[in-house]
Amino acid sequence: MMGRDKNEMRDGPRRPVLHSQSLTVSDWEGVNEKLLVHAIGIVSRKGGALRLGYTRDGGAYAIGVYAGANYWTDYLRPTDDPEEYLQSLIESFEEYDPKDAGSQAPTRAKKA
Repeated sequence: MMGRDKNEMRDGPRRPVLHSQSLTVSDWEGVNEKLLVHAIGIVSRKGGALRLGYTRDGGAYAIGVYAGANYWTDYLRPTDDPEEYLQSLIESFEEYDPKDAGSQAPTRAKKA
């Protein structure tokens, strides 16, 4: 076959997913539930949202953060500390007031 139409490619075979060879696995189920719920709660109360997932190969955490017009995705290795990341994110959102035009928008959390 010479070439495929873009629509046909979208419905056709997908690129194979490579699985990480790391012995350490990113696993949201291992993260402190109270901290995770607290992070979701404060971000939501400030008008933002969190998207939690994994990279395509499942080898790292993928955390999408939305706050007004600001948004980003951070990636944490399985060896990074997602709880430290979430705590830093919580602190950033605690200082953020979406109603105050002069308020500093939340920033990327510090990675371990």
